[in-house]
Amino acid sequence: MVRFFLCLILLLQTVLSFAEKVTIESDKIYTIDNTTYAEGSVLILYSDMVVTSDNATYFKDINVVELSGNVVYKDKENIIRGSFARINLDNKSGYFEKGKGFYAPWSYFSADKLEKLEGNTFLLDNATISACSGDVPDWSFSANKARIDLGQYFRAKHSFGNLKNVPVAYFPYFVWPIKKDRESGFLVPQFGFSSTKGLFITPKYFWAMDVDKDMTTGVNLFTNNGAMILNEFRYAVSKKENIHLIGEFIDDRDSEADKSSRWRLYGVGNKFIADNLEFKFNINYASDFRYKRDFKDYNMVDKLPGMDPDKNEYIAELRLNYYTKYSDLSIRYKDSMQYYDYTDNYRKDNLYQKPNIQAEKYGIDLRYIKLDYLADYNSVEKKSMTFYSENNKTKNVFSYDRYNTKVKLYKPFNLKIATFTPFYTQYITYWRNFDYKLNKTDIQETSLHKIETDEDSANRYIYSIGYGLSLNEIYKNYTIFRHSIYNTFEYIQTPRLDQSALPNNIDYDQISQEKMYRYTMTNYFRSDNVSIKFEVIQGYDQTLNDDKFSPIHTKLNLTYAKWLSFDLENKYNYYTSKIDYYKKAATINYDNYYLSYTQSFDKAITSGDNENAGLKFGGKFEKFDFEVYKKLGSANNNFKFSPFDLNSREFYLKILYKSECWNLGFLYKQDDYLDLTKTGSDKKREKVIFILLELKGIGGTQREVYRN
Repeated sequence: MVRFFLCLILLLQTVLSFAEKVTIESDKIYTIDNTTYAEGSVLILYSDMVVTSDNATYFKDINVVELSGNVVYKDKENIIRGSFARINLDNKSGYFEKGKGFYAPWSYFSADKLEKLEGNTFLLDNATISACSGDVPDWSFSANKARIDLGQYFRAKHSFGNLKNVPVAYFPYFVWPIKKDRESGFLVPQFGFSSTKGLFITPKYFWAMDVDKDMTTGVNLFTNNGAMILNEFRYAVSKKENIHLIGEFIDDRDSEADKSSRWRLYGVGNKFIADNLEFKFNINYASDFRYKRDFKDYNMVDKLPGMDPDKNEYIAELRLNYYTKYSDLSIRYKDSMQYYDYTDNYRKDNLYQKPNIQAEKYGIDLRYIKLDYLADYNSVEKKSMTFYSENNKTKNVFSYDRYNTKVKLYKPFNLKIATFTPFYTQYITYWRNFDYKLNKTDIQETSLHKIETDEDSANRYIYSIGYGLSLNEIYKNYTIFRHSIYNTFEYIQTPRLDQSALPNNIDYDQISQEKMYRYTMTNYFRSDNVSIKFEVIQGYDQTLNDDKFSPIHTKLNLTYAKWLSFDLENKYNYYTSKIDYYKKAATINYDNYYLSYTQSFDKAITSGDNENAGLKFGGKFEKFDFEVYKKLGSANNNFKFSPFDLNSREFYLKILYKSECWNLGFLYKQDDYLDLTKTGSDKKREKVIFILLELKGIGGTQREVYRN
């Protein structure tokens, strides 16, 4: 009896090795001929495979195992569960009944029968796939027959899209990428309703062309305006070279602009043709004065760098650069375009620089002194067109050539307690071939400071002198914070020279006279949780007869831990006792909520709203997000401290429900604007509803509606 119990204990803990690499562990294990039977908490190890189950039968002569009850199969790529499985351990082929699997990062699949072929291909009967876990996923795709190629795709014919167990869509052919990397495929379309464009939907297709390039193509389908074609191309040529192109086009049947063929082109990029030879381009162009306003919510990309949403301005620039040790040479073509809206007309200004040839270098060390220089040639044409109505237009065009040179000599001196930097700058500029007559002028202060104009040409010599004195940090450490002060003194003098006869379109056409003393004091207060920066800038221009003091310029930045940030910038005019410039931004984060307020005023803005205010309130929670935003604006001569004195410009409300594998919500947006058409203008309000839908693993239509 003792010997029997000892044998039983040994059998319950036995580890047997078969066919060299097969290891089986279980509560009970025994062998009859070439077949081994394991019962209870079975563990099988072979090569890179790990299999567990309630029971197992191992056929040693063919190296095949049959498993039943809570079967779990794992190798480097697969995790498969089932009620029964038969596996060839040599080639990992076999089949699973009631099989379920998961592939990173978010693919869950199941089948009544899952046949694993040699390699990593599976054939599935009565199959489903989803990014949702659970026996009944929130959404899934199903098919009677399907195929999985690991690292490639889930493919099926005659597939259905399901909500829970209810079919809601049919697909003659369905493909689901099972990849960790980006993959080609259709994106979840953007859709909704607009009071001006009607119902809209934007199906898109993403094409992963290669590891370094991709393309997205789509179409905006508007019931009122027709179809807008969309394309985006991205190419990471190298660490230093990138290309990004976007194109949009619509034959707008209901266009209120001055044309029906409407388009937008965006492109930025650079490519080195040789080690020191680089081609660069920067293009952001649109067909007409209303394009940005009419289609700003329907562009291929929500936000693009270098684009000011409040300005109707565009650029097209091509440049070829050649870099050397002492000079950077470039040839450039540039077209700067801007639209100006008025109550009864609009104006389009084009400024062409064709070409611009330039040589420049900064920070050249000549041993005892440093040198910056710039030499350029510009062929300039300015074209201004004013549109009063469809058949009433005026046009003004003028052009000239310009040769310009700027040389700056300076030397920083380390005085231990400060850095002192004197400088001298000389400008020499020639204008030729004006297509209009200049007033004759002959002013000569010195040989290096003079101006001469004829009917179609002009010469100018002008210089600036000055210095900068930057004192080193003055600080004191207190118990809970450190206080630092930086003082900077600047002086710059450009003697008076009457340049009223000269054009003023590109850099250095006109150089303002000044005899400016400028003082900047910057204070820093720093502790573990608080950071404060306070800066005061004051200028004094001795050349002016009156109002010699420039507006006092103050800046304040405050952050407290992670829940408060505050920025304030202000320019106060002594002589008018009014504010010339004002900008305020405050953000509070508390628990899951956030609140932000912005307000700005710029007296120098003469076209459109020069004062704006915006209030945003929102929250982020485990199951839902919400956000409310209101924007106000007006054109004012003086700053209105109260935002209630401004007019409504924009409002939106966004609510989003978040689940494990899908998000669903809506965005209601309303814009108030002056509707400038071919025949006149009127105040209008556009209302848009976007449905926000995101399916994990496929993509979504969530939009960035506001950025502070």
